[in-house]
Amino acid sequence: TRNGETFACPGDACAVPLLEGMNAFTFWAISSWGDTSRRGTASGMLDSQAPVISGAISGIAGDNGWFVSDVAFSASASDPSPGSGVWGLEASLDGGAWSAYTGPLTFSDGGYTVVMRAYDAASNIDTQTQVIHIDTQPPTVNLTASGEFCPGCGDLLAVTFEVTDSLSGIAGWELSADGVEISSGAEGTSQTLMWDGSGLPGG
Repeated sequence: TRNGETFACPGDACAVPLLEGMNAFTFWAISSWGDTSRRGTASGMLDSQAPVISGAISGIAGDNGWFVSDVAFSASASDPSPGSGVWGLEASLDGGAWSAYTGPLTFSDGGYTVVMRAYDAASNIDTQTQVIHIDTQPPTVNLTASGEFCPGCGDLLAVTFEVTDSLSGIAGWELSADGVEISSGAEGTSQTLMWDGSGLPGG
């Protein structure tokens, strides 16, 4: 019997697959004359399934996969039943050494790669990777130009500006005067633009 269910093996040997979890066997041999051997017992446990890791991120989501607030990352692991049970849950940050996971991990501005590793008592292992990008800082804009010029006299205004962002990068910028667009772009820049004042009256 296996876990109380009867089975029979023809001949003098057979292989019986183990079920997930505990397997309790009782067995005996029957001769062609109908007499039987003494009953024997054996047991074996099977856990072929790796633990399952679950994770959650709390923070304010921005665009393109970036967070615009500090982030807390939490994780947990479970072992599918009937398993041997979770033996450990560990974390590695940015390729560093493994350490025991004891609670939520908090992150501020920057980019991070968190790898979680869970293993059970049978040495099955599961790993999961989470990439986190955080940018809580606004872009930086510097803008300078002289106080006045005379477009009707043929003057051009030198407008010097710089648009930078050290974390998520610039997605777009626009230079305008009283709502009239002068120039725009889709990435960081540092330049001097000569503007003729077109589109605006004097004033």
